[in-house]
Amino acid sequence: MRHEGRALAGEIERGAVLFVDTRSRGALADGMVPGALNVPAGSSFVTWASWVVDPEGDDRPIVVLAKDEAEAKLLRDRLSYVGIDRVEGYVTDLEGLEKEPVPTVSPEELDEMEDPFVLDVRAKGEHEAGYIPGAIQLHGGRVMWHLDDLPGDKPIVIHCQTGARAAVVASALRAAGFGPVLELEGSYEGWAARKQRVPA
Repeated sequence: MRHEGRALAGEIERGAVLFVDTRSRGALADGMVPGALNVPAGSSFVTWASWVVDPEGDDRPIVVLAKDEAEAKLLRDRLSYVGIDRVEGYVTDLEGLEKEPVPTVSPEELDEMEDPFVLDVRAKGEHEAGYIPGAIQLHGGRVMWHLDDLPGDKPIVIHCQTGARAAVVASALRAAGFGPVLELEGSYEGWAARKQRVPA
């Protein structure tokens, strides 16, 4: 079941496997593997995985990042609860895999962008309680099933409340070929805090 990073690199590049990086968003400072999905291995792991993995439309084998074989089996079992049953391997580190910085944009830079598509992946109630002007609300669990509603010719700036959900969906959009897909630094909370400091 265990994979070697160097062999996995070629499989990812060819699109032969679906690689799930289970690190937390805070651990991605050293970059992400291009084409990988970021689904943190926490309490929301299965929920978020079901947002970005379509077991009916994608029959590629899945390789997960896990600390050891026991965790890999646990993740495999949890994914099977939602019909994602193609976990066939794991790696314990990213050695031998190319990584790229996670594309981000600050609230200040967002203000200077020309006509970005701002995508709010929070729930409708969260959006109604406060939102970035012009942002389009589409729950994170629905984004990958509404790709035709997203632009292919302009930057997508994605956010949730604190950034975790946005990171999951952003990784899936990049893997699906959208770009650039930028994560808003600090997400909505960061944007709102800046607006309080710098009144319009």
